[in-house]
Amino acid sequence: MSKEDSSGHGVFNMGSPEPQKPQKDIEGALADIRERFQKSRETWKERIVEMARSINDITTVASLQVKLYSYRQICLEEKHMLLTFMARLDKEYKKYNGKKWEALTNDNNKRLKMGEISTLAEADLATEKERIVLFGDQVDYLTETIRTMDHIIYGVRSRLELEQYKREQ
Repeated sequence: MSKEDSSGHGVFNMGSPEPQKPQKDIEGALADIRERFQKSRETWKERIVEMARSINDITTVASLQVKLYSYRQICLEEKHMLLTFMARLDKEYKKYNGKKWEALTNDNNKRLKMGEISTLAEADLATEKERIVLFGDQVDYLTETIRTMDHIIYGVRSRLELEQYKREQ
């Protein structure tokens, strides 16, 4: 997932003498991101359901705890990687947005109000903004997945206490 293209001009191809990628290529890239994130969410959902079901069998609690802490760490690292990449995307977005604003305000052929400049700049950057939103949504999903695993960890402790209580009776 490199943010630079072959010419080294970054995510938005700023300053490149080459034309920007056709809209079809950009939409395909967004579709690929959506699909990859959907597969990731399905995988995490399956893992969570499996771990939640494992609480019922006291003989599997030890391996469940190992899975929980391992998966939690993997999820945390995936979230961190996405946040790092998202920060780079956001930086490039702001940089390109600034250049777009500057170009629109310095265009002597057009007299635009601030609201119009903002609308034109945002329209030009809509695809890049969508990419940032997709990454943000995935980060939010992973945050909730980590929270769910934390709840399962707490549930394991309660399950063990319940089993101990049953044995004492």
